[in-house]
Amino acid sequence: MIYKIIRKDLSMTFSEKLKKLRREKGITQNELADAIFISRSMIAKYESGLAYPTRENAEKLAIFFDVELSDLFTKDENVQISLDTLHLMEQIHNMVFYICITACVIFTILSFIPIFDGYKIISGSSFQKSHFVWSLISANTKNDNPITIITVIASIIDVALWLAWKFDKNGKRQYVLFITASILFVIIIFLIVLTFVFAANYSKQTVYGGYKSLF
Repeated sequence: MIYKIIRKDLSMTFSEKLKKLRREKGITQNELADAIFISRSMIAKYESGLAYPTRENAEKLAIFFDVELSDLFTKDENVQISLDTLHLMEQIHNMVFYICITACVIFTILSFIPIFDGYKIISGSSFQKSHFVWSLISANTKNDNPITIITVIASIIDVALWLAWKFDKNGKRQYVLFITASILFVIIIFLIVLTFVFAANYSKQTVYGGYKSLF
């Protein structure tokens, strides 16, 4: 009899097991959802077989019901969860890829376009103000500050790394490329902030008897 019960439990799907465990515990879908911090509609989808939990949510359910994670799923369902997790990771990686590529390309193009307003105050018998426009490249290079050029070069390298990651078929190499490109992008964000800070000083400049003072 016990053997038959075990066999029956082993043949049950995740949705059936979850519904059974919840009812045995005497709680509603809302109470279960609140306990593991997900929506009630997601619990309903789990119990109706319309969705499988992520690895994280599956672990929460196993802990809550005090069962082994593997006991919640059939072999086929474990494979499905692994595939779903891989698909989710792939989506996240692709999102990071497009964000980084877009940011680097936009910054590189923006660096060369004179779209920022500034003015020059010339001292003499009276102060005169003249309007001018500047780009990030011109602002920093005229101040003998190479940070914009460094950031542009880093952005181009990062784009190359991301493209290499996207089209490389070697899993181990892809991992190294992804980590390297991600770290470089974080550095680029820091450099971009510094670029704008230094370039902002160029938006106002005063010329005294041939000497230029930036502030």
